[in-house]
Amino acid sequence: MADENPSTSNFWADDHLKRSEEANYLTGYLAARYQAKKHEMGFVLAVNGDWGLGKSFMIDRWGKDLQRAGHPVVMFNSWENDFTSEPLIAFIAELNSAMSSHFDRLPRGEELRREWLATAKSVLVPTLKIVGTAALKHATGLGIDQAQALFGSGDSETSDGEKDDFKFSAKEIGEKLAKVIEDELKSHTNVKQAIIDFKQRLSILVSYLDTQTSVQLPIFVFIDELDRCRPDYAIKLLEGIKHLFGIPGIHFIVATNLAELAHSVRAVYGEKFSAERYLKRFFDMEYTLPEPEGLAFASELMTPLLVLTEATFITGFEGIYSDDHFPAKNLSFIFFQYAKAFALRLRDQQQACKVLEASLLTLGKESVHIHFLIFLVCLYQKDAQVYREVVKAKNFSDLTGFASSAPEIGSSQFRLYDANVGGSYRNVSIQTIAELYFSTISDSQFLSGADYGFPNCLVLNARSEQHRARLASYIEIVRRAGRFSK
Repeated sequence: MADENPSTSNFWADDHLKRSEEANYLTGYLAARYQAKKHEMGFVLAVNGDWGLGKSFMIDRWGKDLQRAGHPVVMFNSWENDFTSEPLIAFIAELNSAMSSHFDRLPRGEELRREWLATAKSVLVPTLKIVGTAALKHATGLGIDQAQALFGSGDSETSDGEKDDFKFSAKEIGEKLAKVIEDELKSHTNVKQAIIDFKQRLSILVSYLDTQTSVQLPIFVFIDELDRCRPDYAIKLLEGIKHLFGIPGIHFIVATNLAELAHSVRAVYGEKFSAERYLKRFFDMEYTLPEPEGLAFASELMTPLLVLTEATFITGFEGIYSDDHFPAKNLSFIFFQYAKAFALRLRDQQQACKVLEASLLTLGKESVHIHFLIFLVCLYQKDAQVYREVVKAKNFSDLTGFASSAPEIGSSQFRLYDANVGGSYRNVSIQTIAELYFSTISDSQFLSGADYGFPNCLVLNARSEQHRARLASYIEIVRRAGRFSK
């Protein structure tokens, strides 16, 4: 049933990165694909994107939209279940929990669900032991470790009660090895049949859902955070999905960073292993999220900070910037301008955000000169060595290396609307603002009346002794906070 609660009717209200557009497109594509390929033996889509680009946000909101449209939806956070040795146990438990509401009110639904779970137990029982290669290698004389593991404790007693070395004749080795191999083959056959039974029961369950008018197929199973898991765990989960759940009517959406996932595969199989080709066995298609537009990404990063801090932000624009031009007083817009001026990549911006968060938490409730703080944060992220030279000199002389590390910063400007001088616009560069703050820290003299004009007016409220001391403290605060990111 559609959710009519106004408070939950718009799941995308805080969608700064416009991931709703990607989700809507994929919903349309997957629905059309299902109608065109109803007998397709399962479908697995990898939604690829770097960390911090909104994958988890997207699948959470997307799943809610699909549920509202009548699709059964399963959400599995693989990272939260990474503590288990067998990922399929946790996954099947989550699948059962999510699907139970669709079956408990249907005439045969609960019965079919129990039958499917019964076959799941057969699949999950650990019946295979990987011993063949080692045993064959030592067929003419097992080492004691292998022999103990396969055939017994490794100790025998002589007639006088003393323990003798663990020994087998060639005949005994052959007999015991033959028994191991026979058990392995029988076990392998049993597991193959258990998988067939499991998939058949699951198919019956899905087909039964298809007869219910209140349910829309396909079933959507979302898997998140796979690239953060232990390498062996991630591989086991992917293999289980492909081998056990490849039936019509179930679509898997795996939100992951494919490059990081490939690293996990190589951690298991070796650095020379073709991990990218290997992963294509599991994913029928890959969809890469586009990099977000700059201001949108800044909003995604800065919005949570506003919840964490109780500080009042001082921009210096308060007296000359009209309310009609609010963006220049907005934290996201300010951060965006500085990140662009320093040419910070998205990953660098994420790291800079961590430094800014740590700095704001350290500063607490006090008023913060946000332009100077963000300038220091972005400079530190850009080049920590240049940061050390700049804050020591408190200027941008050639000796600091600043010009080469941020060549475009002089042309990066804020355009200010000054109502005090007949409503004209004034430009001030990011470098000029920083120079004013450094000058304020270094110069204890008050400005003369003739110096109260633009752009000096931007730092007038920073020239008290108390504010100057606070500004100077930012240098060490950012330096220490920066150690979180390096």
